[in-house]
Amino acid sequence: MIKYLVFKNDPAGGKFSAPGSPEDIAVEIVTFVEMLGSRKIDFICYPADSSAATFASIKKPPQFSLELDQEKIKIWINDAKPLIEKLYDVTYAIEGAYTDIAHSIHLLKEKFEASPNFSDIDLVEDVDISIAFEEMERPSEHQFAKHIEEFFGVKNLNHYSAEV
Repeated sequence: MIKYLVFKNDPAGGKFSAPGSPEDIAVEIVTFVEMLGSRKIDFICYPADSSAATFASIKKPPQFSLELDQEKIKIWINDAKPLIEKLYDVTYAIEGAYTDIAHSIHLLKEKFEASPNFSDIDLVEDVDISIAFEEMERPSEHQFAKHIEEFFGVKNLNHYSAEV
């Protein structure tokens, strides 16, 4: 297993982990585990025992560490990542369904309002789809991120400053 250190990256600096490299995989894992909406370009990764990691550590401390070998990389690519994509598919389908239903209700209301004979009827006044969608159980991205964090041994090294 090789230990990797993941640092905050300045995308304007033009430095990125090489696509498909173990460092890039480490950044993908951290980006998912972090759950703060960061993008891959917001991080850069180096093997912990490299001069690049030492130099980067002098500038600022690493945010995360994890250990990867070829087997864990294969598991990320062939198992975890496709599961995450399907998890997002379900979330997007639910959001899309909500939008489609809300739009259809809006169009129905407009049609009734424009009707010369039935404009006094409001069939959608009591229709509240928000409650149905709020109560709907969804796959938990946060729960899966916790499993990924544990499985891949991601350690959050975030150093909090006393500055406010």
